[in-house]
Amino acid sequence: MTKLNLLLSCFMLMLLSMISMLSVAKTIEDLIANNELSVSLRIDASDSIVAKQPVTLVIDIATNRWFAKGTRIHDIDLAESVILPFNERAINGSQRINGVTWAVQTREVIIYPMQVGVYELGPILVDVSVNTEYDGIVSGTIKTKAIEFETSKPIELKDIEHYIVTPELSIAVDGIFDSNHEYQIGDAITETVTITVKNTPAMMITPLVRIPIQGLSIYQNPVNISDKNVRGEITGIRKESVTYIFEQAGDFQLPQQTIYWWNPDSAQLEKDIVPARNWSVIDNGLLKPELFSRTSLWPLSVNAIVNILIVLLLFLIVWKCYKYKTWLVNLYEKISNKAARENKKRFLNAIHQQQWQVACQCLYVFIRTNNVSHQMGTVLYPESNATRLKDYFLGDAENTLLVNKLLQVAYQNSDEKLNIIEAKKLIKNKLKTNSASVSTRNSNKIQLNPVNDD
Repeated sequence: MTKLNLLLSCFMLMLLSMISMLSVAKTIEDLIANNELSVSLRIDASDSIVAKQPVTLVIDIATNRWFAKGTRIHDIDLAESVILPFNERAINGSQRINGVTWAVQTREVIIYPMQVGVYELGPILVDVSVNTEYDGIVSGTIKTKAIEFETSKPIELKDIEHYIVTPELSIAVDGIFDSNHEYQIGDAITETVTITVKNTPAMMITPLVRIPIQGLSIYQNPVNISDKNVRGEITGIRKESVTYIFEQAGDFQLPQQTIYWWNPDSAQLEKDIVPARNWSVIDNGLLKPELFSRTSLWPLSVNAIVNILIVLLLFLIVWKCYKYKTWLVNLYEKISNKAARENKKRFLNAIHQQQWQVACQCLYVFIRTNNVSHQMGTVLYPESNATRLKDYFLGDAENTLLVNKLLQVAYQNSDEKLNIIEAKKLIKNKLKTNSASVSTRNSNKIQLNPVNDD
């Protein structure tokens, strides 16, 4: 019997050990080792990559089950390159592997290598979450393999430092100088040059060169850089707006600028030109003796006189406001009914703090102040007679019940208390009409404490 128990105990221990081994959740590494999860990295680019040409890294994560949530790519660091922000959305798909359908999530990263040479990209970290068959959701981080690629520079670009790689480029100039027009000193022209490129972000467009010219002031307005994405196709737009102010007489010229761009579709170097601008500035005769003698009699322009009058008017307004500030403050408080608003606030605070007798006093003051302020100083309640607070609400059955409740809890220790919603009903604007009717029927002063009817 003892041996049988020993055998049963050993069997149970083995069974529990097997169950515990089966219950241990798998890791991402286990899924890869068991050929249940895979990750691959490839480059989607032409065989010959030109420096500054976009290089697309394609990361495929596949599983024979399905993903619990989307994958996430960690930051990528690659020297001498520009990396566009990652698209948070993955491309979901499927593929058949050995007769089994695998779920695939594809992530793309676009890199612009800026220099010529070999680029070595280390493993990329990807967060993955897979819904397994027996172990539930298994999450972790996987690594892609390291990869390298090489960039080159066509012979046509050997001596060109600034260029753009794009299949299409256009230039538009708005505000072109008129060489046949005679500008005068003080005139100004604003010129806007818009450069648009296809399949290339605006950050890759080289800024235009501004050459200082004697007798010409140049004011660079903020550059407008934007990207438009239509069905996955990026269009980069760079707008440079410059204002030229003519300070001296003479003949001037802004030299032409050439923008070079490499067309990867045709493998050819192309160029677009911002044309040269020529113009003449003449002396507008501001210092002629006869004009000087005329202007000396009237040294101030119309605009200057208007500005002086505006300043004087503002000064007068400020001075008047300061002089009558007390009157203005009193007028504002009267128009805005400040006293009634403060009494209303005190009444509601007293209700909230269950200070019932204080609430009765505040209600009386509120009614008194509110009616006096809206009756243009008419004395509603002469001192000759006194009436109870509840008489104020005659004709309003609901509010009569509420004010009775307030008086009972304040002076008769009633257990039925007035809540904040009921208190607000007692101070609604409609009380003004009620108070007027009461004052017309009975010119009495309101009394807080109820008087016995006997």
